[in-house]
Amino acid sequence: MNTKDLLIKYSNPAPRYVAYPSPNIWKNQPPTGERLRRVKKIHNHSKSIDLYVHIPFCSKLCWYCGCKTEIRPEKEYYGDNFLESLEKEIKQVNFDGKIRPKVASLHLGGGTPTYLSENQLSRLMVLINRAFLIQPKAVLSVESNPETVNVAKLKTLWENGFSRVSFGIQDFNQETQWAINREHSYKDVKNLILSCRKIGYQSVNLDLVYGLPHQDQKSFLKSIEKVISLNPERVALYNFAYLPKMIPHQQLINPKSLPCSEENCQIFLQSCNLFKQHGFVHVGMDHFVKQGDSLAKSFTNGTLHRNFMGYVSNPSENLLGLGPGAISYLNHAYMRNQPSSTLWNHQLKQEKSGQDLWYKQTLSDQKTQNLINQILCHMCIKEDQITEEFTGNLETLREKLVQFEKDQILIWDGTNKQWNITPKGKMFSRFVAQAIDQHWENTRSNEEYSKVA
Repeated sequence: MNTKDLLIKYSNPAPRYVAYPSPNIWKNQPPTGERLRRVKKIHNHSKSIDLYVHIPFCSKLCWYCGCKTEIRPEKEYYGDNFLESLEKEIKQVNFDGKIRPKVASLHLGGGTPTYLSENQLSRLMVLINRAFLIQPKAVLSVESNPETVNVAKLKTLWENGFSRVSFGIQDFNQETQWAINREHSYKDVKNLILSCRKIGYQSVNLDLVYGLPHQDQKSFLKSIEKVISLNPERVALYNFAYLPKMIPHQQLINPKSLPCSEENCQIFLQSCNLFKQHGFVHVGMDHFVKQGDSLAKSFTNGTLHRNFMGYVSNPSENLLGLGPGAISYLNHAYMRNQPSSTLWNHQLKQEKSGQDLWYKQTLSDQKTQNLINQILCHMCIKEDQITEEFTGNLETLREKLVQFEKDQILIWDGTNKQWNITPKGKMFSRFVAQAIDQHWENTRSNEEYSKVA
């Protein structure tokens, strides 16, 4: 089947599967104290956690963005209020200093974490170090907008233990940037990366988005070539999730300016080929990393994992999310903080934990999650794993796998007794995961998910 026919056939929305089941079927608030009990149990078993802190503020609105953000002018007031509330939340999860959970990794996301001033970033790390025991080999990483970050903030973060920084480039094409309310030059980004190298950062990651306004193969090729010249350790190549009904500010984007599905697919395939030609390893659906990177090693040895922070190497079993909208995964249960910083602040002032949704996985969910992780991280699905862990209708699943094989999304590997996802099939791998998904038929609305291309 040619690419155009595939895009027509597989034109429906599908989850990104950073959680299973997907958040749109989570219901109700967790029982009072549920998150605290789970954190304490993990601590009592001497297990480490991955820690995520969501800093929701941005100084301006990016029209393409689907993240949980709040637009605020860059004033100390908002950062100070956030840190006061965060301190209350931290005191809850470490029982007012009675326990000090071990942290295997720390990630600051948003929003724009570097919205905070240098003093506020230092204060944030004082709060975290006082409440948690960051392990010697822990990796500390931060997301950043090249338009607003400065060298002083990058240096402050490095002095506080951060070794990895991600810059949201999206595209260097000026016409595309104007259409999404972004503006940064290749020179700006190059100077930031040179500063990171000089400061001592071990890993610089660049995020790109394809499917944005005014992109085509020719324009995006130039951006990819510029990215490669910057010599990053990792590149994430995300597909634009155009959901104007769910994300109203995306209505500021003219849909006629978006590349068609076939052009989008060719942009993706062209980018994959170019990264491979320059020695990058294609990890999972959309990451390209240098040979010695920890993601490449995890991809090779089978320990690569996928969660709300994207692809991660050697993760802990548990993730603790702090801040408005942050999600925790603790002992096979998901919990989401109130996404509104106003409600989050209000509940913390009332000494409430502030979660608005939760979901406790069944054993069947855990098995399905393992299968989906195998598909989206390692681009294969093993016959014996299906037999042992798939809890749905096996006959129906096998029929779907055979159809994927006919469509050249999968290819059977008789030696290892597994289906491998083909290079072209990587774009459609979410549909292979969807075939495993036992909750898909019960989702509230397909409009909550982006189309694959």
